[in-house]
Amino acid sequence: MDVRYIACMARMPSFLPNIRPVYNVSVNERSEMQPMTQKVAIFGAGAQGRVTLDILRACNNVAVVGFIDSNPDLKSQKINDLSVFGSADAIREAFGTDSSVIIALGANKIRMNVANALKTEGWQLFSAIHPSAVISQSARIGQNVAIMPHALVHSNAVVHDHAIINSSTVIEHDSIVGAGASVSPGTQVGGRVTIGESAFIGTGAIILPRVTIGEQAVIAAGALVTKDVPDRTLVAGSPAKHVQDIDDDFDWKRLL
Repeated sequence: MDVRYIACMARMPSFLPNIRPVYNVSVNERSEMQPMTQKVAIFGAGAQGRVTLDILRACNNVAVVGFIDSNPDLKSQKINDLSVFGSADAIREAFGTDSSVIIALGANKIRMNVANALKTEGWQLFSAIHPSAVISQSARIGQNVAIMPHALVHSNAVVHDHAIINSSTVIEHDSIVGAGASVSPGTQVGGRVTIGESAFIGTGAIILPRVTIGEQAVIAAGALVTKDVPDRTLVAGSPAKHVQDIDDDFDWKRLL
């Protein structure tokens, strides 16, 4: 079984999560896994990239080879002692075609689009899970997922591809985090919650059990969500109430 590119391993293998994106890794398979060094590039040299670098450096089976960022001001620079390369091709020229990549961009849709484009070019997508995160063995984690320090993902929860689970966030049992969704630090997600694709959950929000958050919906920081939120809707307050519909002119940068 080849798990080179799927996720970094915790320093304590007994806490190794199920890291297959579609189906579970059996107990026997987990016991047979041995740490192996995998070369990983980080796409994006901004704040999300620096946080991702910290996660990967905390893992014992990853060699981070560089940032990928087309910003000309960063060309040939070093950020937190890691070199910046101007393109994915430059990484392959320097380190070979066996490097994997994780997309560390805060904007949900852009992160998904870049990941899908690189995947079509033959790149393997890597998931970064901090060793201090606690992931149930019955949870399922997709590709190109970032799970930050002290996050909890409980029994039978599902985190789909390209999602971000930030520090000290709780994803309770049987909840689903959609592809490309971002859950900010300190968020409490109750059991059997569904978070739609590319939704954004603000810092410290509380989502009560069995609530559904629509696609590209935005939950403001500190909101208490007691009922379903439609697609492309911003809610805020306690209890959370409709603030505005999200159209194509919505400034997503203000969330990051």
